[in-house]
Amino acid sequence: NLRNNKNIWKKIPSYKDFKEKIESEKSNNSELLNSNENIKENIEKLIDINEQRENKKEKHLNHIIIGEIVIIKPLVERIINSYENVYREKYSCVWNDNSSIKNEEQIKECEIYINEQKIDFNYYYKFPNKGSYIIKYIFKSPLTSTNFMFCDCQSLTSLDLSQFNIQNIINMRNMFTNCKSLKSINLSNFNTYNVKDMSNMFDGCKSLASLDLSNFNTSNVINMTNMFNNCKSLLTLNISNFNTKNVINMISMFSNCRSLTSLNLSNLNTGKVTHMGFMFFDCSSLISLDLTSFITKNVIDMTHIFDGCKSLISLNLSTFITNNVINLSHMFYDCYSLTQLNLPNFNTQKVHTMEYMFYGCKSLIFLDLSNFNFNKVKNIGYMFDECISLICLELPDFNFQNIKNKDKIFSGCNSMILKIINNFN
Repeated sequence: NLRNNKNIWKKIPSYKDFKEKIESEKSNNSELLNSNENIKENIEKLIDINEQRENKKEKHLNHIIIGEIVIIKPLVERIINSYENVYREKYSCVWNDNSSIKNEEQIKECEIYINEQKIDFNYYYKFPNKGSYIIKYIFKSPLTSTNFMFCDCQSLTSLDLSQFNIQNIINMRNMFTNCKSLKSINLSNFNTYNVKDMSNMFDGCKSLASLDLSNFNTSNVINMTNMFNNCKSLLTLNISNFNTKNVINMISMFSNCRSLTSLNLSNLNTGKVTHMGFMFFDCSSLISLDLTSFITKNVIDMTHIFDGCKSLISLNLSTFITNNVINLSHMFYDCYSLTQLNLPNFNTQKVHTMEYMFYGCKSLIFLDLSNFNFNKVKNIGYMFDECISLICLELPDFNFQNIKNKDKIFSGCNSMILKIINNFN
């Protein structure tokens, strides 16, 4: 999925485009290019890589695998300095970050040791064999960002960062993204007090079975989007000490954590959160979920939040305040083990769409939606489709004719008795 994710990886232009660009730059900036042999060498490498890609008819090139060890992560970037308008290939076994020249300078100042042997600085290192390596970075100035640091290290199986001093780090976005072979990671001494962004931090760590983040200080974190997305093998996750008082975005935070059977979220403070869409999407093994501590007064999007939670038997959302929510589509989609659903405080006065909201809730017998407000709702298509066990449904009085999409709202509800509060036209 990362190969096609436009928000993370940039498309590499075709060989033809680069060749034309390079020829143009050679004529317009010949003096500049001649004075900088490193840029010339990187450009030639880029030509070779893109030529190979053209021959193989590949549209994208996000990483190169040598000896089954991912060691090069090319990223084409525009240099925003005296080399303006010159393109180059940027290799990195450290991280890919083209957003900050300051961060790049910090990397260049560091000393790199591989198995205690110092190497000349470069953006990549060709490992001779598949195996285990000790990589040491000594930075001369405080490091402020580790985003994308180990991103796409697909053959990495273990990682010990217990000696890594990160007290000045403010950005950990995508730090371990797509480390799909990673089975053990030591973050026991991480001081995350200053970190503001943890989005996509463990996204795609498909082999991690357990993760203990009880030592994390998240009091200043604002963004936790996709933080544990696609951690498909995760059986235990300890975030019991998370302080999320400043978090605004929790979209897809636990999405696709298909092996988790329980999750302790009692300490999560969601008072500032505005987006919860896909938060527990496809957590298909979750049996129970206690969200009574959740504060949802500022949330505007809950679309797909429990979509695919196929093992949930009951869900108490009595504390959910939905006064500002606009989208409830697919909220309980395919929650086919749910027998009880408590939604007494749902205020839907601002909601525009409820399509597929209860689709496939095949075990629900009774559903009381008498407090729902349909005044602004335009789409309720397939809302109760395939609720085959639903016997009693309570709805408020509302003008059915104002709703544009009413496709198959009761399809498959063959046992249902519809109870309308007041007068339903």
